[in-house]
Formats: sequence, C-alpha cells, structure tokens
Amino acid sequence: FTCAKQVLKCLELMKHDVSVHIVKVKNRFQTPSLTGYRDVNIHIQIDTKQGFKHVCEIQIHHKAIYELNKALDSHGHYEYFRSYFAGATASLQERLDDLELINGGDKLDAAALGQLLEECSNEKRLLRLEMLFRDQLCEYEWALRVSRKLLDVRLNTYGGCHPLVSNSLASIAGLQLLQDRPEDALLFYRRNLEIDKKIFGQDHLSVADTYNDMAIALHRQGKVESGMTLFERALEIKKNVFFGEHSSIADLYNNISISLQQQGKLEESMELCQRSLQIYRRTQEEDSSSTAMVYNNMAIVLEAMGELDEALRLDSRAIQAFKRHLGEEHSFLACTYYNIANILMKQGELGDAMEYCLLSLKIHERNLCSDHSSITMTVHRMAMILEQQGEEERASELYEKARLQQREALRKRFTRLNLYIDEDKPIDTAPWPIYCRSKSKFAKPWRSLKDRMKPSTGKSKA
Repeated sequence: FTCAKQVLKCLELMKHDVSVHIVKVKNRFQTPSLTGYRDVNIHIQIDTKQGFKHVCEIQIHHKAIYELNKALDSHGHYEYFRSYFAGATASLQERLDDLELINGGDKLDAAALGQLLEECSNEKRLLRLEMLFRDQLCEYEWALRVSRKLLDVRLNTYGGCHPLVSNSLASIAGLQLLQDRPEDALLFYRRNLEIDKKIFGQDHLSVADTYNDMAIALHRQGKVESGMTLFERALEIKKNVFFGEHSSIADLYNNISISLQQQGKLEESMELCQRSLQIYRRTQEEDSSSTAMVYNNMAIVLEAMGELDEALRLDSRAIQAFKRHLGEEHSFLACTYYNIANILMKQGELGDAMEYCLLSLKIHERNLCSDHSSITMTVHRMAMILEQQGEEERASELYEKARLQQREALRKRFTRLNLYIDEDKPIDTAPWPIYCRSKSKFAKPWRSLKDRMKPSTGKSKA
C-alpha cells in the first residue's frame, strides 16, 4: 500500500469479514523492529465452504518502506544477527562486547582486536568473529587473522587430522583467494585435501569441493588446463553421489564452461552454460543468484562470438537478479558492471562504459584491498576509455595508477613466495567470469560439522 489509509482500509475489511477470524496481530508500525522496519503481521483463520479451517499469515506493507528495506537488505542483516545471537545465554554479554569493540567509531581498534585474538581460545567466539569480519564487514585481512588463530586453537585441541582443522584450512584458503593470493590459497587447499582424503576417503563430496576450489585458484594463476583436470575430477565424484539435476553439478558445469571459454572453445562453453542453466531453473527459482552467474558467463561467451546486444541483455538480467538476492554492493555485481563496460566500449558508447566502470570500481574499493587485481583492471579499463575519448592526460594518470597498483600487488605476492617480480607484466583486461565456489569451504555455524561427517557412499537424491 502507498499510504496509511489504505493499510487501515485493508484491516477494516478483514475485521468485518465473517469468514475471517483474526488470531494474532503484530503491529510493527507502532513498535518497529531493530532495523527500523515496519509492517503489520496478521495470523488469520479462514472458514472454508467444505468445513475446513485454514490458518495463514498475511503481511501488510507500506510500499516505500518495503522498497527501502529491499534496497538496504535489512532482512539479510536481521537474519545474520538473529543467527549471531542464537542460543546466547551466558555468552550474550561477550557477543555484545565483541560488536562494541568492532564498532568503536568508523575505524577498527586494531590494538584491542589484536589483544583479543592473543587472549581468546574459544572456538565458537573465534568462529563468530571470522564470519562477522568476512560476511558482514568485508574485512578480509582481519577475517584471515581470526581464521589463523582459530586454526591454531583447533590444532592444539584436536591434532592435525580432524574435520574442524580441515574446515579452518579451507576457510583460510578461501580468504586468501578473496584477496587475490591464489598461490597462498593452494598451499592451504592442499593441506585441506590431504586431511579430507584421510578422514572421508577419495570419493567424498568434501574432496570434490576442494578439487573445485583448487581449480579456481589454478585458473587465477593462468593454469587453465591444470584447473580443468581438477574440475573434471570433482564432477566425476559428484556425478557418482548425486543424480544429474543437482545444483552442485550445475556449479561445476558453470566452472568448466569458463575453462572452455578461456581455451577458445566457445561452442562447447555455451553448451555447458545451457546445461547448467537448465538444472538451476529446475532446482531453484527462475532468476536466482546462481542463474545470474551463468547469465554473466554466457554473456562473456557471446561477447567473444561478437553477439554484443544479446550479451548486454543477459548481463542486464544478471544485474537484476544479483541486486535482488545479494544486494547493491556484492562483488558479483561489480564483475558484471565491468563486463558491461567492456561491451559498451566495443559498441563505441564510451560515456556509458565509463559510468559502469565507476559503478564497478566503487563496489570493489568498498570490498577489496587497494591493489587487488579487480581494481587494477577497472582502473586500466577507465584509462583506455579516456584515451579513446581523447583525454590523454587523464588517461596517462590512470595508466600509471594501474601500473603502480599491479607492481605493489606483485611485490607483495612474489616477496612472500621469493619469486622474481616481472614489472612489465601486462595488465589483464579480459571480461571477468564468476566461478561457483564450494559453499562448504567457508566458516559456517558450529552445527555444520555434523552435516559434513555424513558418508557419501551410494546415490543420493539430495
């Protein structure tokens, strides 16, 4: 409804309908939720002509508040903090203290957080902090520090061969990958894989998930064929566990399609994208975030085939789905903005291309470190646009900025690995595909361990 009078009118109609009995009313216009959200939540009982009684819930929304709620993803924040405080009795004050410590103004209190990590040995508390830093604050470096501390605690508690130790190794690897450190990620994934094979055997889903994520790390290093081999091994395991139409298999079809596209096998890549899309549409809603990932990757293939208008159509569809399911500042959205800028640049729409680059850059700068390759690529693309527009001085400034960002990233990476720095390495400006990471490989609530310990022998309809 668009005004309070319409809300009241709806309530009056229900009140005077003899077939409707109001069981319970929660008026959140009078007492808003913690996030400020307001609606009327009504449980009603309806008497049917067949003599049955049916109880259902009706939510009455004000349109402007509802749209703002979607734009700010307040329900997502509500769900997160509901899980954050779930089961909190004796630890309630501790959880509040952690939030207060992190939210001490606009900057994190590094000294206090460092002291907390040094003193804390509570697994559940460390796990909550890791998820908070990674999922809500996008503070990946702090999430990594917490995850390393959690690994130390688990090694001391359980020894080197335990599922929780494997979980921590996988979480650290995933965080390294988020920060554009595929070499470091692979080191932890290999340790993760070794433990999983010992505990679960060669053909467990957890082993397949690790193969998948190792393949993504190899792709980030440009080792496409090695990554393809691991994707195929993961697919073989999952096909032996699940029937054909399972989202995990669709995830791998998506990833293999990216590998094929990068090898120039465009027709084969498009075929796998279509197979992935068919499974997602049968197992999920029409425009889920998973189908949006496939739209993004199909658009890259179409762009390579020269079908720019169709590529733009799919990218636009991906953007709408990402916004609806992931919010306005997710990295997947930034990737698709960047890809649209590529297409518009090819079509000569330089002004629009620059606007999409700026949208992409804004999200990446919010979520990533300053020398991340996604930021460098976007800055370099903006320089190319300015150069084509004849603004050579501004273009030169951005080219230099991108070069320095790449040099700093290489310095950090190669210093850690004791490798030679190639300062003349060209900056990659290819479209940005979106891989399906294994959902089990990031830190999850404590209860996830029980699910992970389930055997994977035989076929499953899950």
